[in-house]
Amino acid sequence: MLVSNLKLISMKKILSILGLAMGLTSCYNYSYTPVVHSNNFKLSEIDFTQEFKVGKSCAKLKGVHFDGSRSIIDAAKNANIKTVVFVDHEKQKKIFSDPLFCTIVYGK
Repeated sequence: MLVSNLKLISMKKILSILGLAMGLTSCYNYSYTPVVHSNNFKLSEIDFTQEFKVGKSCAKLKGVHFDGSRSIIDAAKNANIKTVVFVDHEKQKKIFSDPLFCTIVYGK
């Protein structure tokens, strides 16, 4: 009786720890450092004091393929951007959800 109670308590602790670990590691959100997509640019030439339009294009990863578009062109079209200044990328993962990959475009 005592041994079965100890096994039950140990099993509850293990399941609690596994559930906590799974919950903490399955929700995350991070973004990459902005990248300027140009062959000829100097970061010092970009005026960061001006306001930029922001366009976003996202796609969910469904198994081995993406559902949606995360292209720079679509992100620029979404905000009516004619000149792309720099591009950022973002990935979001929420518990029991497919990962969402986004391309964020800044421009005029």
